[in-house]
Amino acid sequence: MIKKVIKNNFPIILLVLFSIFVYSKWFSFKIFTNSDWGFSFAENMASKTSISSWITNSNFGMFEILLWRTPIYYLYGVFGELGYGTNVSEKILVFWPTLIIANVASFLLVKKITKSNIAGVTGAIVFNYNTYIFVANTAFLLYSAAAWTLVSLYIFIHAMEKRRLSLFLLSGIALFITGSYDFRIAYLTIFLLIFYFVFYNLFIIRFNKKVLIRLLLLFTLQGVVFILLNLYWILASLASEALVTNSILSRGLFGNEFLNILYAFSFHHPYWTGDNPAIFQSQNIKIYFWLIPLTAFTGLILNKKNKNIIFFGLISLIGILLTKQIGIPFKGFYSWLFEYLPGFSAFREAAKFYFVISIGYSVLIGSFVMWIMKLKDNKNIYKYVSFFSTGFIIVLLSLPSIPVLKGSIVNMYTPRQIPADYLRFRDYLLKEDEFSRVFWIPAYSRWGIATDNHPQINGFDAVISTWNTFVKKYQKPGIDYQGDIIPTLLNEKYANNLLDISSIKYLVVPLEDNENEDNFFVFYRENRQYYIDELNKLEYLSKKDMNLDNLVVYENLDARSHIYVTDEKETIYKNVLYWQVNYKKYEPYHYEVNLENIKGKVYLNFAEQFNAGWKIRVGEFNWFHALYIKDYFIDDKYHFNNSALLNSYQIDPEAICNIHLCTVNSDGSYNIKINLFFVPQIYLQLGLVIFVITFSVSAIYIIFDFYRYTYEKNKKNTQK
Repeated sequence: MIKKVIKNNFPIILLVLFSIFVYSKWFSFKIFTNSDWGFSFAENMASKTSISSWITNSNFGMFEILLWRTPIYYLYGVFGELGYGTNVSEKILVFWPTLIIANVASFLLVKKITKSNIAGVTGAIVFNYNTYIFVANTAFLLYSAAAWTLVSLYIFIHAMEKRRLSLFLLSGIALFITGSYDFRIAYLTIFLLIFYFVFYNLFIIRFNKKVLIRLLLLFTLQGVVFILLNLYWILASLASEALVTNSILSRGLFGNEFLNILYAFSFHHPYWTGDNPAIFQSQNIKIYFWLIPLTAFTGLILNKKNKNIIFFGLISLIGILLTKQIGIPFKGFYSWLFEYLPGFSAFREAAKFYFVISIGYSVLIGSFVMWIMKLKDNKNIYKYVSFFSTGFIIVLLSLPSIPVLKGSIVNMYTPRQIPADYLRFRDYLLKEDEFSRVFWIPAYSRWGIATDNHPQINGFDAVISTWNTFVKKYQKPGIDYQGDIIPTLLNEKYANNLLDISSIKYLVVPLEDNENEDNFFVFYRENRQYYIDELNKLEYLSKKDMNLDNLVVYENLDARSHIYVTDEKETIYKNVLYWQVNYKKYEPYHYEVNLENIKGKVYLNFAEQFNAGWKIRVGEFNWFHALYIKDYFIDDKYHFNNSALLNSYQIDPEAICNIHLCTVNSDGSYNIKINLFFVPQIYLQLGLVIFVITFSVSAIYIIFDFYRYTYEKNKKNTQK
């Protein structure tokens, strides 16, 4: 039995083993981090089990614009709850399954089109071992998403042929998983499936009105299911207006000078050196890379009677056209898409379209190998030519993996160590129960702790974005990284109040940790000692002794609570008397506050970044009731943005308690129970209910249909 399984799946087993060999360093629980691919402690990730539309543990709080990653983040959170950092969870949830799925799916897709095992193996190598994969491995979630794109496309092709609803639904679920890793890749896949649907009906089968209507209905149902599965984050994003204005969609084009038609056509990443990639440095195209498009389009010409291969040839051309970005020809095409096609502005640089080329080239090159291998059935000399040519192509396509095997690519293949000071600082913070923020100067370390109770603030980013209104008067035009901008702000007269109101208790100067690629001082024009010297001058800070060797921590003793009350409007320009209140945090999006003995107007201050979505409900709270009960929350006129750019609410008991239920004390004062709730969460939770119902019904139908199909097939075989 085992021998039969191995024999039938030998090419897949071989591909997976080769992948394990190439990425052998990742088959451990060591920490691998580089550039945008960070590391998080278990305590950082534990909060992900709370499916929240509001992030508390970063900066001053913000809407979660990556809500589409909720399934993956939730699983990260489960590992966090179990005490495992991302060095464990990323391997089990991302690295290892992706290496398996990407190899299996690419093999099956190419084999499906070419009917050849050796073509499938060749195509899998094209998809999994190209220069984009090794240069951009810090964008590993893109690779994971692309692997599921292949799964969705493979099933979709079967669905179009078999015309079974269960296969369309299964393709839609695979597409949903694609989006859970990276919705930009799912966005591309949607167009890919639509294109195949049109191509199939126009060129692969003869036109038949009944067949077209049936396929259109089935495809529409797949689309409806896909939308319903994603409705939780779509509704929440619409409610918060994040689909219209967010940091992902509002960025300008990047990398125009690095991408062109030659790099795209030759399937050569501009940073590829043949060794350790030279980031942001365009490289000459290695001469042997021109054999890749030559082989691919020769395969297209030789197999032009196969309409599916024609389709993947068109996919290759589309990928090349997009990957060149604004290069010639059609220089304005990408810019036009970027400006006018909804959602396309998420692709601020076109290198991600290398995945489209890799899908097309994997089939085309696989088809060329299929054609070559047919020669072995002729004269003996052709047999040797076919084997030699195929071996040469496979070796050629595998060359980008050599620097990984040699260890010369260091970025994501070098284990990192957490300096002891960061572990001590983490342990210290975790012992503190009271809410407080940590302000890192000039930027936070990749080893910083960030929990809902102790959010971390990237100093420079906070100053030039959230606090831009305070610093723009002395920002220097044309200079992005001003080393003195943070100390200049902290020397302002109102700076101490700003830190107090923002609940910033600790200010930290990270280490210059070159060994672990954690030295960001090189970007800010000033060395580490400069920041330490400047902070030493601030009288309202005191250096904190935490038994640290080199990490420098300052304490702001007057930092205020997360939620507190004042008799007058909060302002950073004078010290306003305040008092603590009893409050309970249920979730990052829901707090309950009890105000007691309130006799007149007071101001409730909530130290989260101002957002109109934060509303107040007086009395008991039920999120479902908020969907349909008018005036469920108090009027927005009582909610305003204070001078620290955080949330403040005017609480007027006489006005509020005439409408909402309050407790009147014997002395005429009021006890008011207040629920602070982030309203987009209501729509997220409604969407989650729809998600559970849709997924459950789809899964039950798929299982039932496959059982019925298998039963009927076995029955027919028995009758024969």
